[in-house]
Amino acid sequence: LGRRVQAGCHCASLPAPAASAVSLMPELKVFRWSAIAAGVVGVLTYIICAGTTLATGAYIGGMSWPYFSETGREGATYFIFAIGLTSTAIGLGLTAVTFYLVLSDDGLAQAPRSLAYALLGCPCGGSAKERVANAAFKVCILSLPFMALLGWASTIVYPTVHDAGAYAFFVLQTIALALWTAANNMRSPSDRTKSDEASDGAASNQQRVRLARNVVAAVFLVNFILYLPVGLAVNCEWERLPMDKCIKEERLGEEYCKDRTLDSDVSKTKLWDYSDCLDTNNMRSITQFFTIVSILLFYCTVPFDSRWLAAVRSAPVGTTTTVPV
Repeated sequence: LGRRVQAGCHCASLPAPAASAVSLMPELKVFRWSAIAAGVVGVLTYIICAGTTLATGAYIGGMSWPYFSETGREGATYFIFAIGLTSTAIGLGLTAVTFYLVLSDDGLAQAPRSLAYALLGCPCGGSAKERVANAAFKVCILSLPFMALLGWASTIVYPTVHDAGAYAFFVLQTIALALWTAANNMRSPSDRTKSDEASDGAASNQQRVRLARNVVAAVFLVNFILYLPVGLAVNCEWERLPMDKCIKEERLGEEYCKDRTLDSDVSKTKLWDYSDCLDTNNMRSITQFFTIVSILLFYCTVPFDSRWLAAVRSAPVGTTTTVPV
């Protein structure tokens, strides 16, 4: 059914899809693997940056496990960090498209039309699930430029911009994951395609995917709360590493330390010193790690959705096929 304009909403009414079968984009397979690619690139970025930082003994503020941002603040890891986060953001954007098409009322059947509605329409038409999925899509897309921004804004050059980008990304992703989870839990058996219904175990597969998303979303929420609201509330104020401590105690080298002199205070460096609150900062760095992993895992469940799998299997590369609506 076409979406109607509701009172007080300035959404444009969109035409209804065909009653029998409509064309399905062969590019579905490209979108399918975007989630896996985003997850792999994100994890590899973390492993390379953190591994390099720990292996080379780079300064991490006295912590046992570094903040992700500290592993990409300078040198070669800065470019790996920035490019990795930007690439992951692009992959998550394509995954958001995939997820919206899976959850929307007729997304798999009318992919171009549904995507245009998701980008340009307000989330007030269609079923309740459609409206929630539409809002989730918009919030998710809005968060991704901040992910790229925090990658390119180094903590020692643009700390305020970096922190603002990080907080905006995590808060918006919290809202997006809550909306995605709600929309996913609103799905009913009638959401499956006919080819999906004919597949043995499709219903149980869908239940497993739904359970996995709910569990990952719960793990994300717990770690996010400990990382940001609670972590910031109990943590002490961050301090810049003093020049004397940089040279004499940390033994980072006089040239290295002086190259990172704080412009506003020559007695301090641009590096951060977390030694006054090691316990709370270690707690925040560990929960930050699980927060990041949870986001990637959540979106990596999208290619395994039974409705999506049924549509992709019926769309060989280089052909255009149809699905029931």
